[in-house]
Amino acid sequence: MKDPKKQRRSYKNTKPRVFLFFLVLAVLFWILTKFSKEINGTTSVQLSYGSVPQEVILAETSSQEITFDVTANGFTILLHKLRRPEVPIALNAYYQEGENNITISNEQLLGVIQRELGGDIVVRNLQPASIQIQLDQMIAKKVHVVPTTEIEFREGFQAIDSAYTQPDSVTVRAPKRMIDSIGTITTQLLKAKDVAANLSANVGLDVPKRNHVSWEPTSVTVKLNVTEYVQKELTVPIQLINVPSNMSVKLVPESVLLRMNIPIQRFQQVSANDFSVVCDYANRNKEENFMLPELLKKPKWLREVEFEDKKIDYLIFKQ
Repeated sequence: MKDPKKQRRSYKNTKPRVFLFFLVLAVLFWILTKFSKEINGTTSVQLSYGSVPQEVILAETSSQEITFDVTANGFTILLHKLRRPEVPIALNAYYQEGENNITISNEQLLGVIQRELGGDIVVRNLQPASIQIQLDQMIAKKVHVVPTTEIEFREGFQAIDSAYTQPDSVTVRAPKRMIDSIGTITTQLLKAKDVAANLSANVGLDVPKRNHVSWEPTSVTVKLNVTEYVQKELTVPIQLINVPSNMSVKLVPESVLLRMNIPIQRFQQVSANDFSVVCDYANRNKEENFMLPELLKKPKWLREVEFEDKKIDYLIFKQ
């Protein structure tokens, strides 16, 4: 036989549970009834811009969010608020060549949003009513490439001339407001040791990190002409200039020995006639009676041309 006291306690414990069950059930019915009806609300969407014309980029100040009133059943509105849909805008459909902005009218914007959200929701009262998207024109120009090298030559070898690149310039595309600040571009550092022959290497450009700036190509070939050098000596006559007409000046000596490094294949090609050495009487050292020889002309491919006599004495004979 069941204990009556236990039965009463069990009944008392069951009552709150039953009450809560029916309360939850009532709330669910109320929510279903409330949200299944068509109601008015406010929501927003995020705009994403695509199909940007190649000759422009978006300015950072462009609008990104649209708020508007909607009419739909409560569940649809709640769903849109929870997931906040993104509406894509194909900009090439509204762009006019040469323009610095794109204006999308209220009617156009309303149509895009309505199509994206579907026919079960009515969109109205857009804020802002229309949008204006700021653009920056992209400009292309040629930029000179400057090679950056760190070369160590084998003993007796040197570069004939400076390093250069092929191509010697590249195309940079950048917003109009930035293009004038881009003058040259350097290569990444090219290192080489024990170099005893012509050098040719593909090297990337040292491209600065800038948004909306592109380079074509992004690498070039760095070249350096190298040859073996040997030493040669030549005696070259000195030309005296700026001597007053009322005096005669004699240089001691009247010629100077030049030492130079010369490409081995050109050893026989160079002669004293390829040089011009002068002493300027107007620049003489009056206290110690000497002049300094100056080298005015030499073949450009010579290296380390030096005078044996750094000072030239002179004698003055008055007429």
